[in-house]
Amino acid sequence: MKTILIPISNGAAARSFLRSDFARIFSTPHTRFVLLAPQEKLSYYRMQFAVPSITWALLPPVSATREERAWQFAERASMPTSTSYWMHRFYFERRGTKAPLLARIAGFSVRMLLWSLGHFSWYRALFRFAYYARRTSPFAKLLSEYKPDIVFCPTLVYGGEYALLKEAKRRGIKTVAMAAGWDNFTSKTFLRVQPDHLLVQTEIMKRDAMHYADYPAARMTVVGAPQYDGHIRRAGVVSREPFFKKIGADIRKKLIVFAFSGKVSEEADWNALEVLADGFRRGALSRAEAQVLVRPYPKRKWSRAQAARVREEFGFLMEAPVARVGEGKDAWEFDDAALAFLRNTLAHADAVISACSTFFVEAAIFGKPLVAIGFDAGARSSANSARRFFLWNHLADLGKTGGVARAESADDFIATVRAALSFPTQQQEGRARIAREQCFFTDGKSAERLFLCVCKQFLL
Repeated sequence: MKTILIPISNGAAARSFLRSDFARIFSTPHTRFVLLAPQEKLSYYRMQFAVPSITWALLPPVSATREERAWQFAERASMPTSTSYWMHRFYFERRGTKAPLLARIAGFSVRMLLWSLGHFSWYRALFRFAYYARRTSPFAKLLSEYKPDIVFCPTLVYGGEYALLKEAKRRGIKTVAMAAGWDNFTSKTFLRVQPDHLLVQTEIMKRDAMHYADYPAARMTVVGAPQYDGHIRRAGVVSREPFFKKIGADIRKKLIVFAFSGKVSEEADWNALEVLADGFRRGALSRAEAQVLVRPYPKRKWSRAQAARVREEFGFLMEAPVARVGEGKDAWEFDDAALAFLRNTLAHADAVISACSTFFVEAAIFGKPLVAIGFDAGARSSANSARRFFLWNHLADLGKTGGVARAESADDFIATVRAALSFPTQQQEGRARIAREQCFFTDGKSAERLFLCVCKQFLL
């Protein structure tokens, strides 16, 4: 019996690796899977994913420690990319910040020093050496108890996975890892610990891992994006009428989906939503022809006042995008109902609006017209402007496809939304390119391919 140990630290990891034919995947002959979950979700995951081959255990709260947070901050600040540069500028120049000027100057100086050093491969190697040399063993007890043959870290950037990789490598345990998202190698990690084998979702991520994380191509395998398997298979998608009835939409009208992108774009998101509502009020967009479904960012729980503003002031539809398990920033969870709602939202949208979200990729898989928010309410510095989003590395790759219509003023925004509704085949080829580049494999079997690859490491 072989044992694979895998941390499942949050909803993103659970979505990608447990909600895609998990019963079949975790039925690999002669293999035991030890899955680690945080205290607040351990019972939930045990009930949700009960398979004889899975043993659940407690994930130590390593990522919450002051030391691990410091290493993570330094690594992210050191990323030698356009994304990191603009994020550093944003934190320094952020509108409405209450942080004292001297503190911001000091923080910006540190970030830019680390960013400058991050351009040198010798610095990245020294950083990895220093982190590895720091002997901490929060995972020592677990590795001694379960004696895994292989450790697989499915996100790298969550759950203290680098601490786990470090301890596993010290013990001579084979290590395999995969970065969870399309922007990870340009904004979050240059592989603080290099695993024995690296799985990447796309050729773009492979390129970035080689360039920014100094990882050799010979030890990488492209497996596709498991989080999009269900999208490709259209799992849980129903016809338009029952879905519209469920969300209170009018079957006779087209559906505009407005997807919030997170904290960093919140000001631009609300401004664009106000412009959209104003477009309906003054007749530039017709309520007789179209309706809007607003999708809050899954990781951020909205207040009642925010929800009321969308529904009552703007007259738009709104539904909670995820389930909540426990409290805190990681309470969000893509359960089966949330995934079905997501896929039906994408399947039945007639146009999708966002600022800088992966929703662009998800909507492209469904072939939907994409509108990007690239304008502001009044004058903004470059670091505070919505125009900066497509200067980020991963969104710059998206911009090259020609699959996203970028609105650069309020009037242009309304005109672009109208064009998306009236001429949905425009930019269709670019959207297909986005889906190809950001999924790589389009057979809906990336999760299965990933685990076959992990299991084959036993044969190396």
